[in-house]
Amino acid sequence: MSIPAKFPIQEAKIRAHLLHKAVKQLLTNADNFSSQAYELAKRFQKLPFWSDSSLAEIASQLYSIQRKHCLEVIALEQGYQNWPQLLNRAKNQTETRLYKQGVGSSLNIWYADYAKAKKHLVNDPNAYLLVYQQHYFICTAEHIAALGFDPADPDWEKIGRDWAQPQDAKAHARLSSKLK
Repeated sequence: MSIPAKFPIQEAKIRAHLLHKAVKQLLTNADNFSSQAYELAKRFQKLPFWSDSSLAEIASQLYSIQRKHCLEVIALEQGYQNWPQLLNRAKNQTETRLYKQGVGSSLNIWYADYAKAKKHLVNDPNAYLLVYQQHYFICTAEHIAALGFDPADPDWEKIGRDWAQPQDAKAHARLSSKLK
């Protein structure tokens, strides 16, 4: 089994929180219990200790769901073998190569939230979206050149000028191999 692409930890935690919240809400709302319970049970059936259980058996045990179970389900849904694998993969892929102190003279715009950075990128045809640790920043072609890249390299357009969530994995790999 190949290891899936990086999946943001914060996104996984949010999805797990929402899943756990859905279970709790279901348990307090008896009116829609059966249909929603089976939908949730399908997701939890991915867990090894419930893989041989029927949906009815799992639905009857939803009261025992803990946050750790939700984290595990999210990891499995993203193609990981378990939550620790997702966590380790994300931690090992913390990117620091794309920002070096003193590289480029332009001012970069920083974001903690990918969606906001992506919105900026979409609205600025001259921008590049890069990653530093768990943050995102928008830079210009000057910064790209200072890192040793050719800003006119067609692979930048193939990845959508977005290092965090590239549109083309092969183009991203080619660019990554050129990084000094």
